[in-house]
Amino acid sequence: MFHYAQKCKRIDFNLSPKSTWDIFFEICKGYQGHHKRKAPKQFQDTEGNVGTSDGHNADIIAEYFTNIFNQEVQVDENEINRIPQRPTDDNLGMTPTYDEIKKTISKMTSEKAPGTSGTTTDMLKNLPQNAKCLLAELIQ
Repeated sequence: MFHYAQKCKRIDFNLSPKSTWDIFFEICKGYQGHHKRKAPKQFQDTEGNVGTSDGHNADIIAEYFTNIFNQEVQVDENEINRIPQRPTDDNLGMTPTYDEIKKTISKMTSEKAPGTSGTTTDMLKNLPQNAKCLLAELIQ
């Protein structure tokens, strides 16, 4: 901060707005921590050894999650049976009908950014009838 204090004492400080703003933004960066280097995360393995590199840390994390997701646990079947079952909807796996596709397109929010295909919701909403039929055939 002493460096900036010296810069602020310059005689032409008020005559150079660009220098003033440069100093201002540099001071803000220091307070906001933008140029501080973050310390890398260090993980410990099961024996208490600290990871010394990214590869070693990755191995420690992989071992941890392998142990978590491959645990042998005791399961009480009676408790599972006590969980209330929800009704199943067999229609979820079926191909949508033309009316369902048309209804879904009409419900889409207008003026939204396109996806990866580049097609906007407004484009789909303004399709002529025969193009909607073709779209439904492609989906089905």
